[in-house]
Amino acid sequence: MTHMLDVFRVENGGVLWLESAESLECAKARVQELAASSPGEYLILDQKTGKKYIVELDGFDGTRNPLTHSSEQGDTLSEDKAVPSIEL
Repeated sequence: MTHMLDVFRVENGGVLWLESAESLECAKARVQELAASSPGEYLILDQKTGKKYIVELDGFDGTRNPLTHSSEQGDTLSEDKAVPSIEL
């Protein structure tokens, strides 16, 4: 099975690839797990559509940082059109 989404951690000098996910739901769940031990900003890239999502979680309980913008109320993701393209 081909994984169509990639999960990255946003760092000072760019992004660090962490793993692939089978679906957006799996990627969101994994980012919440990762943020519990390493809070910060994550990027999910959908390789099929090219859409990029920024996820900013502040840690332990997986809650969203108040500064994170969201495309839908209550959603932990925001489609970020300002994120530069990533060559893989």
